[in-house]
Amino acid sequence: KKVGRTDAWKVRFALLLPHIVQKFKSLSTLEKILLLMTTILFLSHLLITSYWPVYAWDALAVYDLRARLIVEKGSIYEGLMTLNRFTTYGVGLPPLTTLAHTWIYLWGIDNPQFIYSLLFASFLGISYYFLREHCNVLCSLTFTLLVASSPVIFWGATIAYTNFPFSFYIGGGVLYLYRWMHRGTRGALTLAGLFFGLSSWVRAESHAFFLAAFIILIVYCLSRKLY
Repeated sequence: KKVGRTDAWKVRFALLLPHIVQKFKSLSTLEKILLLMTTILFLSHLLITSYWPVYAWDALAVYDLRARLIVEKGSIYEGLMTLNRFTTYGVGLPPLTTLAHTWIYLWGIDNPQFIYSLLFASFLGISYYFLREHCNVLCSLTFTLLVASSPVIFWGATIAYTNFPFSFYIGGGVLYLYRWMHRGTRGALTLAGLFFGLSSWVRAESHAFFLAAFIILIVYCLSRKLY
């Protein structure tokens, strides 16, 4: 079964690769340059997060420490109880980043920071996707490059803090909520709810953002019924 699944993925990739190459060839020279610059930024980001271990203070003292204790003790409960013997700070914080680190450690990988590069790539993909609905390829690639090259976003996503994951989920939730309001697709509303829900697993401050989005949703639905 494993061999069959591997062969299926190889077939899908073999079918998809010519389509990707054809899409790239259809771009103008300027569009190709913008795409290559964005790709270089992503690869640089991935190199940084793969090379440097977890070093940010809050990550070392809380999020990554919880993950290491969970892996060492073999259970979430024992890991948190061990942490609670030394400090009460961080025991009750949302668990998503810790669980992500735990999952990477269980795979035998010593540095989990590369997952933030995957979030960074997803953020760029979502940005391009939503921009493409309202402007052409050149405009979408230009603003996606600006997002990728922003020092706050680029460097903020290279450390194992909750700031960037929280921004990713809140931003994604807002964008998909807007897409549902703009196009009326039910799947976009489902994704918006999923993104907002995951944000609550990253930082406790998500409740204020969720409440704001919920109020916007109620007002929008009521206005549609009235008019």
